[in-house]
Amino acid sequence: MSKWDFALNRSITLDGEWEFYPNSLLVDHPLTIDEAYRKQRSERSYIQVPSDWSSLLSPQDHRTNGYASYRLRIRIDAERQQSYALRMAGIVSASAVYVDGRRIGHSGQPAIAEEHYISRNVPYTVSFTTENDEIDLVVHVANYDDTLKGGILESIKFGSEAAVNSEQTISTNMQWLMCFFLLIHIIYGIVLYVVGLREKSLVYLWLAACFAIMITLVDDHRLLFHFLPFHYEWFIRLFQWSYLGVALFLMLGLREILPKYATGRFVRYFIWVITFYAIFVLIVPAKYSVWAIPAFYVVYTLLFLYIPVVTFRTVMNNYEDALSLAFVATAFSTNVIWGLMKNAGLIENVYYPIDFFAAFIAFAVFWFRQYLRTVQQTKNDAIKLQQADKMKDEFLANTSHELRTPLHGVINIAQNVLEEERGSLRSENVQNLEMLISVGKRMSFIINDLLDFTQLREGRVLLKLEQVRVQSLASGVLDMLRFMIKGRPIQLIMAIPDSFPPVQADEKRLVQILFNLVHNAIKFTDEGTVAVRAEIHQEMAYIYVEDTGVGMDEELQRRVFRAYEQGDVNRIASVGGIGLGLNICKHMVELHGGSLFVQSTVGEGSVFSITLPLSRAMDVQEDNRLVSPHVAASMPNEQMDDSSGSISLRHQMHHKLKRQILIVDDDNVNLKVLADMLPAAQYVVDTAWSGSEAIAMLDKKQWDLIIADVMMPMMSGYEMTTLVRKRYSLSELPILLLTARSNPEDIHSGFMAGANDYVTKPVDALELRSRVQALTDLKQSVHDRLRMEAAYLQAQIKPHFLFNALNSITALSTIDLDKMNGMIDAFSLYLRYSFDLLNAEKFVSIEHELELVRSYLYIEQVRFPDRLEVVWDVEFSTEVLLPPLTIQPLVENAVRHGLMKRAQGGVIRIVIREDAQALHINILDNGVGMDKELAAQLLDGDGDAQKGIGLSNTDRRLKQLYGKGLRIDSALHQGTTVSFSIITE
Repeated sequence: MSKWDFALNRSITLDGEWEFYPNSLLVDHPLTIDEAYRKQRSERSYIQVPSDWSSLLSPQDHRTNGYASYRLRIRIDAERQQSYALRMAGIVSASAVYVDGRRIGHSGQPAIAEEHYISRNVPYTVSFTTENDEIDLVVHVANYDDTLKGGILESIKFGSEAAVNSEQTISTNMQWLMCFFLLIHIIYGIVLYVVGLREKSLVYLWLAACFAIMITLVDDHRLLFHFLPFHYEWFIRLFQWSYLGVALFLMLGLREILPKYATGRFVRYFIWVITFYAIFVLIVPAKYSVWAIPAFYVVYTLLFLYIPVVTFRTVMNNYEDALSLAFVATAFSTNVIWGLMKNAGLIENVYYPIDFFAAFIAFAVFWFRQYLRTVQQTKNDAIKLQQADKMKDEFLANTSHELRTPLHGVINIAQNVLEEERGSLRSENVQNLEMLISVGKRMSFIINDLLDFTQLREGRVLLKLEQVRVQSLASGVLDMLRFMIKGRPIQLIMAIPDSFPPVQADEKRLVQILFNLVHNAIKFTDEGTVAVRAEIHQEMAYIYVEDTGVGMDEELQRRVFRAYEQGDVNRIASVGGIGLGLNICKHMVELHGGSLFVQSTVGEGSVFSITLPLSRAMDVQEDNRLVSPHVAASMPNEQMDDSSGSISLRHQMHHKLKRQILIVDDDNVNLKVLADMLPAAQYVVDTAWSGSEAIAMLDKKQWDLIIADVMMPMMSGYEMTTLVRKRYSLSELPILLLTARSNPEDIHSGFMAGANDYVTKPVDALELRSRVQALTDLKQSVHDRLRMEAAYLQAQIKPHFLFNALNSITALSTIDLDKMNGMIDAFSLYLRYSFDLLNAEKFVSIEHELELVRSYLYIEQVRFPDRLEVVWDVEFSTEVLLPPLTIQPLVENAVRHGLMKRAQGGVIRIVIREDAQALHINILDNGVGMDKELAAQLLDGDGDAQKGIGLSNTDRRLKQLYGKGLRIDSALHQGTTVSFSIITE
């Protein structure tokens, strides 16, 4: 090579015959190199480089393990100052390079003894300079690991340092570029998978690319081993695993992409063979596993023959993107063929990644086209799903509306049959009807949930945000649902303090939220408590609905707020529902700017937490009332002392034509608005801030109507109505409830508590006035009927009483004319007062009433002088008005049914006393008396006129006017005391 210009030409391969010295390391010989050459000349042979050395190293058994020296002398032009380089690759499995007896590089440590030997088959480059015309190149090689081949198996490149390094840099950079290229494919594959293309074939693509990176790092320049000092045995394993991984995951990916074509026995057998071979490489030492490499090459080649066949079949069948797959298969097959030719030594060992690049680019094109097609299909499917979902919502909404009317009809018919025919129906039929009503109401709840859900989905739910007191709503909701715990060991607790500030919310929707949560808590609680409490955190109100029910596991907690989501199927079947309630609650709370979440433990219960913003209008104070809770809100010029309800003549004349209205609400703004809606010329309006305050005010005035809000703290409108009904009937004191919701369950709860009517908030002024007028007219008509009834009863003088009085007058005409005249005067007074038109008035003076009593008693004393004794104990100074025919019926009842039942008669005492608050009237007799049951029947109206002239009528009128009726204390054979009070304060 003395004529070769190394500066202008590329490197050359030192292929050809080399001197070969088996079982000898020349440079390490104790003699000089020349002496070693001469001594070993007899053993010297020539070997073709590159080739396997087994036939020359051990001609008898062709073993590959051992050591030897390769020698080559290269003539150059020494006059040219030149740096040279050698590229050493494919030397199994340890080598050292010597130039002119000087060691210039190595990979591993070749040695005569195996214990001194270090294997490391990594390509390397060595540089050197020389002043000689001849380069004496010696390569020591040792191999104690690879039992298949040994020696220099790849070409050694020689040239100028610049040329060798340039070629090496280009080849190395190409390998790094290939790794980066494959890494990009892995990243975009992961991205596609994460964004929604969840296909197994994409995962197989990642894994095939990962193993392809491993091939790039362990083959050719073996870049990985420059950084990690792996033993040669691990190089063999990683080398085989990388190719096995690519083969396995390409086949799996092909089967997923083309399930119609890449199936059958060949695919299954191939996957099993690759899997078993990978396990074999792992457990068998490398020196033995290398003998299976030829078989592996056969299997590997079959794969890349099979892939083109399959892809070209797809092309023939017009499969979408089949050309891209065919191009991928062709590129992979070309790469495999190139590798096989390179390993067979048929071509120069040059790294050639172009087909690999092309294969993955084509594969990327295929996947992106698949992804874009999938995205487009997803869009189309989404549009179809949205249309179907809209149609479903419309169907549900229309169906719900259509079902509501006939369903309510079924419920109403069943209720009517049950109420009217309960006595004639068999118990089984009664139970069936009750079950029918229960199922119908459950279906009604479901229909309402469907309608709310549809409105939420369509964004048609509009909130009317205002200042709302949670205490009031919680108390009302608990009362509405109290019927669900009858007969069950469950306690409902309202633990929100009265001082808790109001929140910014839609009252109707907040009631719906609390109703659903409490209803849900009661359904899933067998025993224990269901409590509502609240606290403040960071300017937000936290409202908790707690129960000691069955609880939920973590999985159910994660999905409990989804639409149509339900818990335990068996439990749901018994309590009903379709799983929309909590979803509706969550959306409603979020519309308010809050959140709804749950914490639960199985077997211990659940806590549903609502967060709502506090009301910005925080200027409502505890004592900011409308003048006074007892002052008419709509009458600022009214005299305050006239609101006390006294029955003085001046008071009665002043309010003769006005109806007395009591409005009960815990919100002063609502009190003011409601009071202003009622004309002051027609109504006297008083206000109360709570149900308990309203109950206390019942005894202070005769009320024509109570208007009460359902949602009030401590005592709800339902509870207050129930307490009022214990004293007054529906006609004696009407109650109009204000409710934020008009759902059937709310209305039912109000009527069951004893309400006469209801108005939905926000209140329409015209509607309120109309309902108030109707109820007060009802009250007045009933009151008038009672007065007319009393007057009528009094006017119906008993024939025997008239006959006896006339007989007494006749008898006295021959005996005692003075008594006869007195009898005639008393009888005429009795008749005149009995038929007096004042008896139809609302009030008469007490003197008018007492004159009637005196005339009656005079007549009876004349008739029974020895059996009737009258004692008057009357002390009062105030001009008092009282309802007509209140004392006289009691006196007559005492005489006829008490004293006259005794043969010896008795004494009747009429006691009237006055104090600062009231006039107290007592009628006492020592007659036959009665038991408590008979007294209760008299006041309940079970008696007839023969047992007293309208005792029940008198009792009801007194209750209407003063809140309290007659009091009867009696004992058999001891006498009776009947008393009542007329408030005069």
